[in-house]
Amino acid sequence: MRVKGVVGPEHGIFKYRIIKKANNTEETEEVIFDWVDVDCFNTILKEDTLIDIYNLEYFDYYIEIETTAEKNVLSSNKNIYIKEIQFLRNFNIQLGEENINPDLSFISIGGIR
Repeated sequence: MRVKGVVGPEHGIFKYRIIKKANNTEETEEVIFDWVDVDCFNTILKEDTLIDIYNLEYFDYYIEIETTAEKNVLSSNKNIYIKEIQFLRNFNIQLGEENINPDLSFISIGGIR
């Protein structure tokens, strides 16, 4: 999951939490990240990635975002600007141990797309 927004000299702090949704009535919701602070202060006004989480398993989640009305001591204001929330698929690609046998020869070479 990726949250994009704006950072700058007039930007403040927000917090977020991510909750894994229960699949049925027997399960309970599980808090994955619990109220993590994000400081949007930067000396230069620019678009940036505010949250970048790539290790979530394939389940349904809630994201709660809350403005805190706080700011960095260097910031001149408490602005928060979130431009886009992206939900990205994680394929959990893992490579196994490589076995190389120098005695093997190949007649043809192919690939998987």
